[in-house]
Amino acid sequence: KGRFGIPLMHPGSYLVSITHDDFVRTIVGPVKIELGDVSDSDKFVVHTGVRVFGVTTTGGKPSGGMRVHFRSDHYNFQTTSDAEGKWELPQKIAPGRYTVMFASTNKVNPLLMMVDLNKSKRQIEIKVGKAQKVELDLVK
Repeated sequence: KGRFGIPLMHPGSYLVSITHDDFVRTIVGPVKIELGDVSDSDKFVVHTGVRVFGVTTTGGKPSGGMRVHFRSDHYNFQTTSDAEGKWELPQKIAPGRYTVMFASTNKVNPLLMMVDLNKSKRQIEIKVGKAQKVELDLVK
C-alpha cells in the first residue's frame, strides 16, 4: 500500500498523476478539494505495466536513429533507437492493442519520414506479464 499526503492545498479541482517504475502512469481526476478538507478516503488504483523493447532494422540490418511510436486510444509513447537499433519505451505500458510505426530521424525531407511511418505501421498486442520484445523491420 502506498500512502501520500499533500499539505497546504488550495481549494479547487486537480488532476492527480501517479508515476512509479513498476506501474502504468495513471492520471486520476478531477479530484475536488474543499476548504478545510482532510481526507484519507480517496483511493487510486494503478496497474502493473509491461516493459517493451526491441530492435529497429531496415531489410534485416540494424538501423539506428529511428523514432519509434506506440499509440493506443489512451496512450502515446515515443523513443529513439541507438546506433545498433536497440530501443526501449521510457516507461512500462498497459497491456492492450497498439499501433506501432517508426522512421529515420535523419531524413531531410519530412515527407520521406511520413512514407517510412506509413510503411512500417502495424498493430501489435502487448500481453500481461514480463517484458516483451518487439522486432521492427522497415523493408525498402
